Amino acid sequence: MKRILILLVLVSGCKKEVYYYPSKNKFTEYNPTELNISSLNFRQIVDTIRYGLSKKNPFYFSIEDVYKVYNFMPYVKGNGLYKEKNGILIRNDSIGKILLKHK
Repeated sequence: MKRILILLVLVSGCKKEVYYYPSKNKFTEYNPTELNISSLNFRQIVDTIRYGLSKKNPFYFSIEDVYKVYNFMPYVKGNGLYKEKNGILIRNDSIGKILLKHK
């Protein structure tokens, strides 16, 4: 009985939590294509994401931690109406979370 309990604890502990940005609903709504960023430099990543957004074919990329997986779907904050509340600002050397206000 102890072996089964230990096995269940080990198996349940190996699962990674998955987080979606901006939200899981956006991922199901837009069905983005995964972008493998490990072999691209920053300029290539930005150009690919811009091209996908202009063609209405969004991309997402994943960053894995020991216990968590973060899926990011970039989008453009334009001059029009936008409804998202949280955003992530990506620059050449940093990633930061920003709060977007409703217009």
